[in-house]
Amino acid sequence: MVEISDSLSIGAAIENMILTATGYGLGTLWIANTCFAYNELMDFIGTASQLTGIVAVGFAYEAPAKRPRKPLEEIVEYR
Repeated sequence: MVEISDSLSIGAAIENMILTATGYGLGTLWIANTCFAYNELMDFIGTASQLTGIVAVGFAYEAPAKRPRKPLEEIVEYR
């Protein structure tokens, strides 16, 4: 259970970082799958800690249109 709780906490923290960066007018990219270059990323960051994800932050080159969202009635079930 600790691992699930840790993953949820990490996700919430990353979401808060992304929302804050957006509030400052910055663009972000959440890279959750770091397996493609794990060792290189660890060397670049300079840590021996476990890498869970990366958030790239900077000035956005473009502002894509918002993706369509499903109505709440399609994704929420009240009991």
